[in-house]
Amino acid sequence: MEADDISTDPASYAKKMGSFYKTFKSYFKGAHECGYYLETQKTLPCFDWQSKTYKSFDGNSTIDRDYFTDGQIVLPDGTLIMIDNPNWGDFVYIFVDINGYKSLPNRLGYDLFAFHFVDGELKTMGDTGTQYKNIEVYCNLSQTNNSFNGLACAHRAKNESDYFKWVVKNVK
Repeated sequence: MEADDISTDPASYAKKMGSFYKTFKSYFKGAHECGYYLETQKTLPCFDWQSKTYKSFDGNSTIDRDYFTDGQIVLPDGTLIMIDNPNWGDFVYIFVDINGYKSLPNRLGYDLFAFHFVDGELKTMGDTGTQYKNIEVYCNLSQTNNSFNGLACAHRAKNESDYFKWVVKNVK
């Protein structure tokens, strides 16, 4: 997008429902477009925002469905990309379910990871400048009943080579 002089500044898309999704989806070839908000397809492989949802890292809380209503794209390998670009905000979050919605466990920090556009750059949530950067609060199995727990795990996964081995062993 940036190479094509298409804005990666979230403020460019604020207050225009689906505008980021409509632009972003054109950069994926062979992907299945699920739509956004009420137009979202309610069949697999798309996430049905009106039924089941994702769990927090510790598994005790559910994630607010509103994080997934501003566009969805399913890649040919089944990876699900969901966008949060609220009308009232000037930010864009990208959620990536690496094994798709139809495959469990559907948990933040295990198979669902969050990213945040900051200053035109897509960063792993938990990185400097992102909204949920405190790893001890937002990627910690000891933080129970915190629906945001797991949001910063993308940054841990990026920086810790044994992260996925640790997750498979410790997250039940």
